[in-house]
Amino acid sequence: MPRPRSQLGFDMFPFLSVLCSVIGVLMLLIAMVASTRVLQAQAELPPEPPKPQGVEDGVDDATYRRLEAEMDRLTGELATRLIQRDALLRRERELIALLEAKTDAWAIPQPARHDPVELDHPDRVAIVPDERWTVNKRPIRIEVHAEGYVVHPQKLAFPPVQERGAGDDRKFDADRELRVFLETVDKNRDREYLLLLVHPNGVGALKALREYLLQEFSITTTEDRPGPVPGTILRITRVQNRINVGVEPFSRDWLLITGPPEAPMGEEP
Repeated sequence: MPRPRSQLGFDMFPFLSVLCSVIGVLMLLIAMVASTRVLQAQAELPPEPPKPQGVEDGVDDATYRRLEAEMDRLTGELATRLIQRDALLRRERELIALLEAKTDAWAIPQPARHDPVELDHPDRVAIVPDERWTVNKRPIRIEVHAEGYVVHPQKLAFPPVQERGAGDDRKFDADRELRVFLETVDKNRDREYLLLLVHPNGVGALKALREYLLQEFSITTTEDRPGPVPGTILRITRVQNRINVGVEPFSRDWLLITGPPEAPMGEEP
């Protein structure tokens, strides 16, 4: 009986191991040759000059200090500008609020306000003639209030005119000194007139004085005019005061400034 044939096999391990070893030796030789060339090239380079003290990243010490000082200055200036900006913004808000308040105040009617006046520091005023009128007589300024009359600049004080009776029997009596003073004014009525400065509480005294002047220093004039019917004549009789009188409102918070008696109207001493 014939013998069975034996099976033959092949093993590649010894060859592969030898190939890997050769490749590793070659790579080691290449690395050694390359490192040797690099070291030789570095050795052939000229030596690098030493860096001066304080040099870092291409900036010397003086430049660094200068840049640092400039940065500090700019930082301070920025802080100042920020403070100014905040102040301007705050002022802007205040102005906007004030504008809104003024707008509301203008839109809503407000009652008249009077500032308090110190009694011991009255306002100084001078009565002057209106430029539109020509005054040829010298004014005699008289303050008229509830307590009577005060003549300036002499500061002569007279009690108020008193009313007596009623109806047709009504008469007005003046103090003797006031009567003498008015008689003197009446004699000089071509050159003088009365300028009555009436206080708020002097309306009654003013009316009484005017009635007294019409009672004692009046002049009656008669004038004929054609009537409404053809051929008729109307006779008009007028009773007027011989002494010219001017009236101006005056405040008790004012101090009248006048010149001497012979001074023109409105001239201060």
